Amino acid sequence: MSLGVLAFHSNVNAQCSTVSVEAFPLEPQSGNHNYFGVRITLTRTYDQDVTVNGYIHDEGDPNTNLPFELTVTTGNLTAETYATFYETSPAASAVVDVSSVSPCPVTEDSNFVITRNEDITDSAYNGYKITVSDVYSRLSKLKRKVEIFNTNNESIGVAYIKLESSNDQENMYDKIHTDSSHFSGILTIEVDSQTIYSITITNGEVANRQVPPVYNAGLSCTWGHVHDCVAYEIEGMNWVHYAFCLMSAPACYLEQWSSCLWEVCHQHMQYTNPN
Repeated sequence: MSLGVLAFHSNVNAQCSTVSVEAFPLEPQSGNHNYFGVRITLTRTYDQDVTVNGYIHDEGDPNTNLPFELTVTTGNLTAETYATFYETSPAASAVVDVSSVSPCPVTEDSNFVITRNEDITDSAYNGYKITVSDVYSRLSKLKRKVEIFNTNNESIGVAYIKLESSNDQENMYDKIHTDSSHFSGILTIEVDSQTIYSITITNGEVANRQVPPVYNAGLSCTWGHVHDCVAYEIEGMNWVHYAFCLMSAPACYLEQWSSCLWEVCHQHMQYTNPN
């Protein structure tokens, strides 16, 4: 007995290439009937459950008499029914129709729904270097990495900037370009897995919380003081312009970190993080 060919009568397969569904046979087959189960396989593990609904039936006889629902739980690759889930005649094989996959996990390519920016490294204050790079640009959120190196080329700090729409089904880039006054979401900066800065955007509006910097002759040149300055600078920008920087102009936000390194470490200006 050969395994029946998997048949997608919907466009789920085209929309969700990270999930495969198959009818698999009982091994060995015996008796007056053939038996089949349904198996789901993901291309890799994900940090969410993935549920597939559909129907199994005889090849050439599509019907919805025997539905199935299978869930691959977080961190796993497969889920399946028992092998005797579907019974058919000894001359028949089984096929599967998929009606829904929820949610469809993103592919690696889906990490960049807009063009990925080249990494940029630039010189900064006192021989330091700053590198900025794209981590991902998914449909409704993006993440950028900022890393500062000392004169020995040792990393002295890494920060992650994230911009995320409050609607995870929204094309964030189109929304900001064409209808920013109705965009809602959150912008954050994370250091050591801790959020050190956050602003909420509601229908295109944010509250400005800037506190003017002060001169402090004894101010130490630390990573924390630098990102306090960056937080201040972001507060003073139009958030749409900053979003454009994050999307497609990495030199724009690199310059912000470089400027703050100078302001803190050379000019001894102390900034207050509004968070």
